Amino acid sequence: MKQCMYWLVLLCCVLLTATGCQHDPVVYAERIEIVKELPVYCSQLDSSKLVSADEINWETIAFQSEDEVKTYFSEAFLQAYPDYLKVDFSKYTLLVRTYYDFRDYEKRAFSLVKNMEEKILYFSIYTENVVSDNPEPEKVYIERIAFVVEKLDKDYSIKTTCSVGASE
Repeated sequence: MKQCMYWLVLLCCVLLTATGCQHDPVVYAERIEIVKELPVYCSQLDSSKLVSADEINWETIAFQSEDEVKTYFSEAFLQAYPDYLKVDFSKYTLLVRTYYDFRDYEKRAFSLVKNMEEKILYFSIYTENVVSDNPEPEKVYIERIAFVVEKLDKDYSIKTTCSVGASE
């Protein structure tokens, strides 16, 4: 009888252990695929005709509709960069960042991670800069980058992070 009880308790423990661990893991963050990278606008600050220094916004802005795009960007810019209006906003969100750039990088990579718990999209930019002993005067550029991504909820905020590496 004791041996039967021992095996019964052991069987219950094994069953509890086996069935207690069969749940899907909770996922709080996931990488977002960039569906399409739109053409980059880049011009020296003092000769930029389509984007003014007043439009510099270090944060990344999410556009959810064609009307938002038409309201935010100038008509001249949209004529030169019509892909901003060719997004299927029923399926996708347009992410745009306009900022100063010094064009001293050799490589650049972008990544997006969505934190579902905090409703934050982390947009990371990694650049690998060229290290040089030749001191040239730095030219300042205005750069506008844009990406089409899966449709985001309107209540997501976007945090942009930049990191830099060096190469010779």
